[in-house]
Amino acid sequence: MRIAVVNLTGGGMSGGYRKCLRNVIPRMAKHDDVKAILCVTPDSITVQDWFDSMPNVRFVSCKPFRFLPLRSDVELLLELERFSPDVMFVPVERNFRSKSVPVVNMIQNMAPFVSSVGGNPVSESFIQ
Repeated sequence: MRIAVVNLTGGGMSGGYRKCLRNVIPRMAKHDDVKAILCVTPDSITVQDWFDSMPNVRFVSCKPFRFLPLRSDVELLLELERFSPDVMFVPVERNFRSKSVPVVNMIQNMAPFVSSVGGNPVSESFIQ
């Protein structure tokens, strides 16, 4: 399996996000079914410096995510096409689609998707 980890951040990363990547990427890389990992991150974050050498992991940079103007990072799309992943993992809540490759998004707050969570006031539902 070939996995693309696409970190679509605005150019920064929280400590929790960093910790997640530092735990997840080595575990995926060691899995017998994982042949290659492409880790894509904005060039302002040097993710590759956080890890020891992993022969089946390649790190590349992309442009920081921006809501406006909405335009694609052509280099990112070309890199993903060259890598030809079996699945893409997006660890943030960003809308990222592929025509033929399944995309897995990590959701950190499930509350907006759960109806009738015991005892939450209506005002809390609007905030979420």
